[in-house]
Amino acid sequence: MKIFLFLIVIIASLNAKKVALLIGNQNYENYPKLYTPINDIKEMQKLLESKGFETISLNDSTQREMQKNLYIFREKTSNSDISLFYYSGHGIAINDKNYLIPIDSPNINQKSSHYYFLPLDKIIHFSSYSQASIILINASRYFPTNKKNQRGLIQPNVTNRNTILTFSTSIGKTTDDKNHSFSIFGKFLINNFSSFKDIRLAIENTKREITEESNYTQIPYIIDTYPTFLKNVPEEIQRDFQLLNKLRHWQEQMNINSIQLKKQCSKKSDSKYSKEACQNLKEILESTKNRQKDINE
Repeated sequence: MKIFLFLIVIIASLNAKKVALLIGNQNYENYPKLYTPINDIKEMQKLLESKGFETISLNDSTQREMQKNLYIFREKTSNSDISLFYYSGHGIAINDKNYLIPIDSPNINQKSSHYYFLPLDKIIHFSSYSQASIILINASRYFPTNKKNQRGLIQPNVTNRNTILTFSTSIGKTTDDKNHSFSIFGKFLINNFSSFKDIRLAIENTKREITEESNYTQIPYIIDTYPTFLKNVPEEIQRDFQLLNKLRHWQEQMNINSIQLKKQCSKKSDSKYSKEACQNLKEILESTKNRQKDINE
């Protein structure tokens, strides 16, 4: 059976066609030097290739190189089941739009400098060519600017179906790129991608760990546009989508994440929310276990 990107099967889907574009910019000509992007990208590339991804990896990319490879990525995504875009470097919001900054871009204080940046909207659009897409943006580092109200990134416009987009921190917030081997976002993201087969769970756990590690000073931002079902998806998968939507509803009502819910389900509770949510969770886990067994066979 051809395996698409389901909410649970995700990166472990051996038969799916998967492509990734990874960009790490750190040695800037007109912006503060960063310390972690290239290491983040190298480790992410190793991990994704071990999961069957075809990767395009760029280190310290100019505007021309980023544009060229973005169009190559677009061509590959048009025939893929899963696309993943990961960027680590400087980024900024100007005139209600988010941009990623190539290493050769002029300083933001120069007039019309944003014409040398890469619009995040273009990346979101190109990612929509695949059956499902993952967009990971680690670009909210602080740098001095004469512009007003330009801290961090703004809320992106994501109309794509079957897309998960994640920023390394909250809207309008920035992070420090300290002299470490890996960024806090890259470190936890790679660890969770290695541990979890469900992309939603991996990203949710990444958010929880970063929030705790930073003492709530860095809280990743997530947009998730997966529908209740995909075209040509078997009935048992559609049922899982419906169960997951119910489960997310109970999580919102109970104001807890899936890790906390799983712990709570190990205890007895008379709460209506808890009983129904735990029943949904039990059915999802059983269905996933059976389907993963069929895949492995």
